[in-house]
Amino acid sequence: MKARLTHVPIGLADRVPSFIASRDSEIANTVLVRTHNCSTLSIIKVLYAVRNDPLTFNEFRRRSEIRLKRSFMAYVDICICHGFIAKSVYGSSTTYTITPKGKSVLELFVQKSN
Repeated sequence: MKARLTHVPIGLADRVPSFIASRDSEIANTVLVRTHNCSTLSIIKVLYAVRNDPLTFNEFRRRSEIRLKRSFMAYVDICICHGFIAKSVYGSSTTYTITPKGKSVLELFVQKSN
C-alpha cells in the first residue's frame, strides 16, 4: 500500500494508529502524517469473505479476491487490530472469523436486496 501525506487532527491521529505509517511536524492542533493507503472497499471485501463461516488462511485469501498476499495481510491486520475479525490458532491450522463488531461494520456498507 502506498503511503500518503495528510494533515490529521492530533486527537484523531492518536486514536487510529494502525492507519498511520509515521508522524512528521505538528501544525495548529494537527499533525502531518504519512498514512497507509487503506481502501474501505478492500476492508469490506475482507469482511464479506469471512461473513458466513470460519475460514482457513488460503480459503480466506481466495474468497477475498485480493490478489496480492502482502495487501491482503495488511487489510486482515487492520481488521484484527480493530476487532472486526478474530484469528484462532489450532495446532498448525489458523482460522479467521468475523466478530459481531465486524458484522455491524459490514451491515453499514452492504445493501440488502429487496
